Amino acid sequence: MAIRKLRHITTICRELYELHGSSAVYDYCNDYMEKNPNSNVRYEQCSHCEAETPKWNGVCLICGQ
Repeated sequence: MAIRKLRHITTICRELYELHGSSAVYDYCNDYMEKNPNSNVRYEQCSHCEAETPKWNGVCLICGQ
């Protein structure tokens, strides 16, 4: 079931990024984390983005790496 959620949230974030940029992904993830405090979405350092980004199980929700 985690794999299904991974595809779902990464798809949403990719679409948000393409339509509205990274700030929309940050806003979405902040809201998601607030509503789901026990989720696997956490801020971690992303070497590709060179910033702390929201990640789901180690996958950056900004760049997908």
